[in-house]
Amino acid sequence: MSGKAPGKPDAGSGPNAAEEKNLGLPLPAGQDQDADAILKSFLSDVSDARRVAECDRVLNSFKLNPYAVLNLLKQDRANQQEIRRQFRQCSLLVHPDKCKHEYAKQAFEVVNKAYKDLGVEETKKEADATVKHARIELRKERRKLTRNDNAYRAAAALRTAQAGATPSSSSTGGGGEKQQEEEEEEAGVGCGEALTVGERALEREYEETEVYHRLVMRRTQELMTQLEWRRRQLGKRLGEEKKRQEDEDTEHKQKMRSKVKEAKTWADTREKRVSSWRDFVKTGKKIKKKKRRRE
Repeated sequence: MSGKAPGKPDAGSGPNAAEEKNLGLPLPAGQDQDADAILKSFLSDVSDARRVAECDRVLNSFKLNPYAVLNLLKQDRANQQEIRRQFRQCSLLVHPDKCKHEYAKQAFEVVNKAYKDLGVEETKKEADATVKHARIELRKERRKLTRNDNAYRAAAALRTAQAGATPSSSSTGGGGEKQQEEEEEEAGVGCGEALTVGERALEREYEETEVYHRLVMRRTQELMTQLEWRRRQLGKRLGEEKKRQEDEDTEHKQKMRSKVKEAKTWADTREKRVSSWRDFVKTGKKIKKKKRRRE
């Protein structure tokens, strides 16, 4: 018989250090500290990579849209608490003291500017108006696609039946439905054709998806780009007009200065001209007297 106790494994056949840790058994001295150090190093690398990735995202984001800079997909539907929370998260990730990205300072400034823009009522209203216009355009396009879609109409009819109303009846739901109905009416969705209860339910669900939010973000970027281009063109024309006006004013002032200078010169040389005339008159009289004497 073997001298070892029954049920006790050999030293070389037992579980390894990692398995012992997973089983809750104590690790050999020093090995636990090494594992913790490796884990901390790994988490630090992951954190650094996340910070660098966030810096790249901010620097490559659409700067004209503060919602895009802060990565707020809901955009105008985000409340102040969500905006503040997202700003804190972004600013902590790209803070120059914690992020190793070479352009972390620039990214931090971009994030701060976006948050400040959303804090200015006029700037936020302008951004929200553009987002709303993007939603209106997308709703019009989607209505054209779904109007004759049999699968969509069947799903809408089913949702209407589940709501306990006929497809032709109108909804008398809560404030959210009323607000969406007003937005649909303002957008002219369906060219005067009212949405059924089921269609409104499907549209509300669709507008909660990430796909829809990203489409709105993209359309908002297109609209803001167009607005900025028009603004710059207008600014260029205004600048050219201002320069033309300034050139005309400068030319007019130069002409006026020339006239003033000529008038001053004429006034300053008056005495000289008068003296010359007097001398001429005197000389002429003497010549006439000499001629008379000769005659």
